[in-house]
Amino acid sequence: MTKLRRASIFCAALLAFSLASPGGMAMAHVMHAQRPVTPRLIPSGHWEYRAGYERFEGDFSGDWVHCLYVTKQRSTLSYSCTKTVTVSESISGNIGFPIKEISASVGFNVTYSAGVSVAGSVRVKAGGSGWLDDGFRYSRYVVGMEKRWCVQTLILSCNAWSSPHPVTVQHHLGNTFYYFGTGAE
Repeated sequence: MTKLRRASIFCAALLAFSLASPGGMAMAHVMHAQRPVTPRLIPSGHWEYRAGYERFEGDFSGDWVHCLYVTKQRSTLSYSCTKTVTVSESISGNIGFPIKEISASVGFNVTYSAGVSVAGSVRVKAGGSGWLDDGFRYSRYVVGMEKRWCVQTLILSCNAWSSPHPVTVQHHLGNTFYYFGTGAE
């Protein structure tokens, strides 16, 4: 036999052995490791949230900042100003309820905050004076938040809803201004 032929037969035999051995060993290991196993479901649980009720408390204004002070003049004048004001929604009583779940229940972001340019103008009679302030209008609501624990196995099983927990939220309606002074027309 030539050296080349012996080398190729040796390589083929080595390759066949290396392919057969790990497969044979793996098969023996797998067959040895197999045993009857009873399937088990590991239940996964999660909280569900909802607004049990929503009560409108009224419209209010807030986030006031001074924009311009009107001094006493001898004639009626018009005053205007523009100021960047930070609007910020507020929330209270939300212990145990995630903000995102409350926002989803009421349909708006209960922690919205942004800088907004607010403009206002007023006509003031002679002798009048005071502050022209910029702010925002809000609607305030009390929402009865409820939660329950649910477990998923073959079927979804949930506990009863908790009793409503009052959470107060406000919803930004828009910009406003007000003249806190005397002599406004």
